[in-house]
Amino acid sequence: CKGLSRTLLAFFELAWQLRMNFPYFYIAGSVILNIRLQEIHLTSGGTRN
Repeated sequence: CKGLSRTLLAFFELAWQLRMNFPYFYIAGSVILNIRLQEIHLTSGGTRN
């Protein structure tokens, strides 16, 4: 997961440089994270509630 952490570091660095637009980056990051979590949940075959 070294690539993922590197991507997160780059993402937060970009968000820090563009602090004025931080809410937009926060929303975009949340959406991306939710999509990734849903993909992991679906690919894990987790049909259990």
